[in-house]
Amino acid sequence: MMTASTHKEYRELVEKLVRNNSATRISNGQSAHAAILIETMFKNACSEVRIYSGELNNDVYCGDGVIHSAIEFLKKAGSSLRILLQKDHESSSHKLLNAIESNDDLLGDYEVRVAVGTYATDDADHFAIMDEKGFRYEIDHDKCNAIASFNEPETAQKMATIFDFVFDHQSVEPQHFKAKTI
Repeated sequence: MMTASTHKEYRELVEKLVRNNSATRISNGQSAHAAILIETMFKNACSEVRIYSGELNNDVYCGDGVIHSAIEFLKKAGSSLRILLQKDHESSSHKLLNAIESNDDLLGDYEVRVAVGTYATDDADHFAIMDEKGFRYEIDHDKCNAIASFNEPETAQKMATIFDFVFDHQSVEPQHFKAKTI
């Protein structure tokens, strides 16, 4: 059983890896740890965060820490958040997306799209990329099992290339959520 102190230890380990610019991979097997990794990506990204997710799981993407970090990231001039969803759903009611949409202080841009084709199936693995340097790669959606590294540019760049291709060529904008470009 995971306790608050265990989550605190996990957060401290993740922050140490980032602070030391370590290429060490770290695993996670629960949504609370996934949220810590995503929050840390937003806190440490210089210019880009890319997320490919089933539907932005509320347990991972709707906590106050993730939302605050995402907003702070998008307050940076030149920042970019691109989200690719495996499944179209009513994103206009999603807590993270609403917080972004309703914030007038953002200097960065964001865009949400829905995948079509292969990336719209349950067989595709979800992932997030920070500045083509760090990543979180989910191995098992149901168990939230993933590996992450905050300093593995070669892997992150390969993932970014795949993401960009799918985002640009195999996705559509949802009708109920508009992209915001500054």
